[in-house]
Amino acid sequence: MSSGSFQDMLSAWGHNESGNNYGYVSSLGFLGRYQFSEEGLMAIGWYPGDDNPHNMDFSAGWTGEAASFGAWDKWSFLGSPSAQDAAVTQWFDYLVADIQRLGMTQYLGQTLNGVPITMSGMLTGGSLVGVWALKSYLESGATQGGSDWYGTNVGEYVSRFAGFDTPYDDLGPAAPSPAAEPPRSVSSHGWEQVENRTDPQSSPTSGGSVYMSPGPYATIDGSDGADTIYASQGYDVLTGAGGADQFVFAREPWAPIEITDFQPGLDQLDLRPIFDALGYEGTTPFEDGYLFIQTDNNGGAQVLLDRDVTGGDPEWPNYFLHLRGVTPESLSAGDWIFQ
Repeated sequence: MSSGSFQDMLSAWGHNESGNNYGYVSSLGFLGRYQFSEEGLMAIGWYPGDDNPHNMDFSAGWTGEAASFGAWDKWSFLGSPSAQDAAVTQWFDYLVADIQRLGMTQYLGQTLNGVPITMSGMLTGGSLVGVWALKSYLESGATQGGSDWYGTNVGEYVSRFAGFDTPYDDLGPAAPSPAAEPPRSVSSHGWEQVENRTDPQSSPTSGGSVYMSPGPYATIDGSDGADTIYASQGYDVLTGAGGADQFVFAREPWAPIEITDFQPGLDQLDLRPIFDALGYEGTTPFEDGYLFIQTDNNGGAQVLLDRDVTGGDPEWPNYFLHLRGVTPESLSAGDWIFQ
């Protein structure tokens, strides 16, 4: 038996988050009926990010996507129920895509540790703590799981909001696609509260481990083997620590990722997801005007991306990668993966 409609779910969840108050701002700065963080709005393209995403002051100018729904800044967002409802719809689309990529729909219809696993429970639980913590909860048989900033456990939401109808109920069980891009590690409440993940069994390179950044400002130290390390969208500090490592960028970072020990000729930078998102069909982004390398004037290299290819001296390039102790001249074509 259904617990209610999708609107009933939003009402029950919104009451829990804010008392269904669209103008509510929490003590930590989360916004509105559904308690969005800067990172959550960045994930759906409504907020561009600023110099201090942990502060949650939403001080940067909001995007054209947000403006199309009547949200130009924090205050107009808080004053617009229609904008917040549109944002949560886009957020759920984003979250469901990650749930599918991780194969979590296979748990739908099961009962784990007395908890019925439903899409509405996954949506609210994933919004609370992010998809990786939700996945850990399901894999543990609903016995372990992460918590949000206020200490609320994911299991509370998966159970409390189970059984509501959602627009995603016809997805059914599905296995993850091995070719799918890795999910973004983010919750609508902010950065996911889990440890860096390591899965040596799934490493595409021999003798190493797979590390997934849990979110901005992560520090990841690899093993002596050939590791695969996935960066977040900003301010990570990544160390391969030996072996032929691959550093994968599943999304274009909005702030520089720092790699402390990149080894030209041995390690590689996998930028395929970035260029797939740009619709790039070439083979030489440097020659085609998309990528530029410049010295940091301290023995390292800065890598910049020019999305619209305005020319050899891009007017608005995105500085997204810092290679410590690596000069631009030491890098070659074999250090990059674009296809």
